Amino acid sequence: MNYSLLIQSLNNKGNEKCFDCATSDPNWFSCDLGITLCQDCAVHHRGYGRYISFVRSTTLDNWNIKYARIAVAGGNDKFANYLQEQQIQLPISYDSSDLGSILESYKQQLLTQSNLPEIDQVIEKYEKYLRTPQPIQKPIQANDPNQQVNVQKSKNISGKVPFKPKQQIAKGIFQEE
Repeated sequence: MNYSLLIQSLNNKGNEKCFDCATSDPNWFSCDLGITLCQDCAVHHRGYGRYISFVRSTTLDNWNIKYARIAVAGGNDKFANYLQEQQIQLPISYDSSDLGSILESYKQQLLTQSNLPEIDQVIEKYEKYLRTPQPIQKPIQANDPNQQVNVQKSKNISGKVPFKPKQQIAKGIFQEE
């Protein structure tokens, strides 16, 4: 099962910005650190090497359950709090030899937390959501006078209001029923 839609819909506090540079709406993730990254910072993380930070795209790559669990358990704020507890100032130099054991310790904590029952519940809800047939969203046509939506405000050139699966998935998984 591919968990990339779950990763895109994560609402962990702080994940709406790149951890390293605070760019809005990041589309990359450090799988073992559980933080979101913009494309430029993801390139830097790839340069550090896989043993420091393994990055995946939230939209282009397939995600396995191990990394999905770590992403759900992690988050930008959680990593920042951990670094603060360790008296590490931001921004950090990921390839610093002094930081190696601290990063390794955090990765182990995330790995342990990724197997907690509350993470199981999120994963189970996501898997159930994917197995449940979803109603087909009929595109709204710009020339249909019966529609109640003002499509002039839409940025979609075709005249159709864009479907937003990210928000729908987040609503289906993270909100109480």
